[in-house]
Amino acid sequence: MTPRFTRIASYGALVAGSLSLGASSLLAQAQAKGQTPAAPASAADLVTMSKDVNQWVMPGRTFDMQRHSPLSQITTANIKTLTPAWTMSTGTLRGHEGNPLVIGNVMYVHSSFPNKVYALDLAKEGAPQIWSFTPEQSADAIPIACCDVVNRGTAYHPSGKIYIQLLEGSLLALDAKTGKQIFRVKNADYKKGETMTNAPMVVKDIVFAGISGGEFGVRGRITAFDANTGKELWRGYSTGPDVDVK
Repeated sequence: MTPRFTRIASYGALVAGSLSLGASSLLAQAQAKGQTPAAPASAADLVTMSKDVNQWVMPGRTFDMQRHSPLSQITTANIKTLTPAWTMSTGTLRGHEGNPLVIGNVMYVHSSFPNKVYALDLAKEGAPQIWSFTPEQSADAIPIACCDVVNRGTAYHPSGKIYIQLLEGSLLALDAKTGKQIFRVKNADYKKGETMTNAPMVVKDIVFAGISGGEFGVRGRITAFDANTGKELWRGYSTGPDVDVK
């Protein structure tokens, strides 16, 4: 099988010391005549999209969250020949966790606080930036995070939305094509020791968002939001009686 692109993406450090995201190709990066659509018509297509080895459409690539890629171009024999194809700095020098998403020919990159999101065009040489979004949030949330101000990643909905959880406690939805904010809803309160560092999960038309803060004795929970409107659908707690499930 010949993929549209041979891609590897990882978070790393530039020689100068700034954190960056690098992408390397084994032999050559070639654009095919046809491009994978960036936004299928229905949410059910997310399962189909995850079967395309040239895309990475959810944090764990597939719903089993194995983060395994079946691509076979890189082997133990040729890995020593890999060289950087391009680099891109996120502009933040704190820890980076999670991985980019690849939807069609666009790579979506996130950063640690302040949780910037970037869209990069993989169809062009050097993967130039299409758009970037920096959410406004209080720096007062920084000392509340127990284990650095990291973020585990973004999620995608086939209607064309990118979601990211903000450290201060909000779930943010962006237009995947333009980077414009679609909605922002509150799910945690950093003033109570609650933060949001994990990656959201999209299942059909629902976005699931959890919270962090167990180190400070917060009551953990997971909240389900309407993927299109941001309306809270229900909330379940990790401890306590079933009656507390809203």
